[in-house]
Amino acid sequence: MVSTACVDYKAGNLHDDLKAVLPNGADGYFENVGGEILDSVLSRMNVFGRIALCGMIASYDGSPMLLKKTALLLTQLGGLVAQKKLQYRETIAQGLENAPEAFLGLLKGKNFGKQLVKLIRTFGSTRSKGDRVDQFDGKVAVITGAGSGFGREFALKGAALGMKLILADVDVKGLAETVDMARSLGTEALGVPTDVSDAAQVDALARTTIDTYSAVHLLFNTIQ
Repeated sequence: MVSTACVDYKAGNLHDDLKAVLPNGADGYFENVGGEILDSVLSRMNVFGRIALCGMIASYDGSPMLLKKTALLLTQLGGLVAQKKLQYRETIAQGLENAPEAFLGLLKGKNFGKQLVKLIRTFGSTRSKGDRVDQFDGKVAVITGAGSGFGREFALKGAALGMKLILADVDVKGLAETVDMARSLGTEALGVPTDVSDAAQVDALARTTIDTYSAVHLLFNTIQ
């Protein structure tokens, strides 16, 4: 028997409303937004429940995800990815010249997982298809806006690849959480509270990076 119910997510009582209509929890959930709605639904998911993750548009502009246990969730998932116990798939187009075709394929649903465009091949030697991509291993990356959003995503991806990270953000609490997540993946990570609109603080970030690692291989600036 299938029953239906409607919940007004703008009523300000989403957690309790979902609990009322899902007294036995949820076994399946299709996610396309993220944010507060995802946070509320996660508390109602049953063990071995399935989530079809289509999108997270609530955080595409770099806004922090409103998840109460974000650090715990990402740390656990990141650890499983690093240990290769959790496998994921991506669709990767080779070269900028193939970006238009990749974008059209994305709109037509031809991609499996994230649609990416690989702009560079390697820092060093070329490896055969299927080998672990480790050309980033040991490289130094400076990432601004690392306390949330895209900056945090870049940091965790770099950590999984074995990069040494200098992470910067004006949000000290969010920055500390990202540093802990990156370190849990077994990499070196240093948090440097920085307001990128302040030239003196940016200079201090650069000096800290050079004093610590004497080099910078990649810079991800996620702050406008």
